[in-house]
Amino acid sequence: MSDIASIPSASATESTSTGSESSWDNESSESEEDADLFPDVREARAAERKAAAEKKKDEPKEPKEPRAKADDKPAEPKAPKKFHKAVVNGREESVDEETLIREYQKARAGDERLAQATAKERQLQQFMTQLRENPAAILSDPRLGVDRQALAEAILRDQIEEELTDPKDREAKTLKEKLKAYEEREENEKRTAKEQAEKAERAEAVSKAHARLNDTFSKAMEQSVLSKNPDTAAATLRDMALFYRAARQQGHDVTPDEIAAHVERKHLTGFHSAANTLSGEELVSFLGADVVKKIRAHDLGQLEARIGKPTTQVNDNWAPRGEKTKEPTFIDPKELRDRIRGGY
Repeated sequence: MSDIASIPSASATESTSTGSESSWDNESSESEEDADLFPDVREARAAERKAAAEKKKDEPKEPKEPRAKADDKPAEPKAPKKFHKAVVNGREESVDEETLIREYQKARAGDERLAQATAKERQLQQFMTQLRENPAAILSDPRLGVDRQALAEAILRDQIEEELTDPKDREAKTLKEKLKAYEEREENEKRTAKEQAEKAERAEAVSKAHARLNDTFSKAMEQSVLSKNPDTAAATLRDMALFYRAARQQGHDVTPDEIAAHVERKHLTGFHSAANTLSGEELVSFLGADVVKKIRAHDLGQLEARIGKPTTQVNDNWAPRGEKTKEPTFIDPKELRDRIRGGY
């Protein structure tokens, strides 16, 4: 009896199993041994983990705010340039601070180089003075590396050779040295004279060329109507110079007449081309009132000359019978001018 009572009932076993399953469902971690004992639970857990992973994958990720770098600082606005007043050769100038600093650095560097050069020159002069006054002390300086014994022997040997030389040979040697010095001096003088002559010749050629050019362009400007207007004189002279240079480069020698004619043709052609594109009203505005008056006066003179002096003789035979040939009538020039000015 006692053995039978100790065996748990089926319902108790089932309830125990059910309670165990619910406890497994609520727990977050189980051992692999328990999962192996219950395959259904293992599959359910796997499906749950997969669904959770898919859900997490589909969730939109929050954008990460970019980290502000230490170097990403807002650009500071550039400060306006500072200007300072400076007096240069008696005139006042405005110089920005950057240029002022740069020029100051150059000036300081130049002053330092000048001071170094002056110091070296002073040292050289002192060295030469000491060498004349006390050559032994200078030659004893180890920095020079001079063997005083060898130097003394060489000087003594030269003196002995000079004393042992035959006076005639010594005199011949002296004359030979003098002749050589004379020839060198003569050659230098000839070379200097030749260089000066060539320089003077070149200067004279340049002077003549300048005079010839001035004469050529002066005559060309005198013959050109374009030079009479101060507004076009400078441009006319420039075009003349360009044409002359181009002609000389091609080996042609042009006269002032040819220069003036070429430049006038160039300017007038451009003027005519521009005038042909304008209407009558635009031409009046373009030419100006003074020019228009000159044109009208010219036309009036031409018309008066033609009307006042008929070019053909009147033939009486052409008139119908019974009619007298009318005498030609002449219009008074003043009346003609009034008609033209009044628009007929």
